[in-house]
Amino acid sequence: MDRKSGTVRVTLASTLGRHIDGAWWPRSAAIGRELPQLVSLLGARLGEIVDIEVGWSASQAPPRLDVPGWEGMHQHVLTIIGRDASANLLIVPHRTGTALAVMVLRVAAGLPISPSHLDTHACRTANAVVHAARIQRELHRGRLANCPADASSSTPNVTGR
Repeated sequence: MDRKSGTVRVTLASTLGRHIDGAWWPRSAAIGRELPQLVSLLGARLGEIVDIEVGWSASQAPPRLDVPGWEGMHQHVLTIIGRDASANLLIVPHRTGTALAVMVLRVAAGLPISPSHLDTHACRTANAVVHAARIQRELHRGRLANCPADASSSTPNVTGR
């Protein structure tokens, strides 16, 4: 949340349910401080927020999208689950430069991009980042869907997001 303007830097696709539904660009590495404002904002679209799933471990540093080498790193995706819908948000690391961060926000949500920006480094990188995150989510979901339920368990097989 921008301490001065009170805005949350987030985008959501008009239709939810994709591997990546949008993106969130927090203002600091301490995303827990900004999460309440994000949850409050998304509640209007998703319904009462009932769960949040973090798609990375505490030991996984966010990729630095502005420098070469991000391609081999795990993209951070946050799943916000509401009573009415859920959204998979790609986290844009807070130190990402403005041009690239704004482009990732737009690409992740499927928002239009000005023709004059289509052939820019920021646009090409944003498309690659979002594509990598979608592939990562698709592979993760595929692995979970293919895991057999524990035969000794009496509880149903529940997969994560």
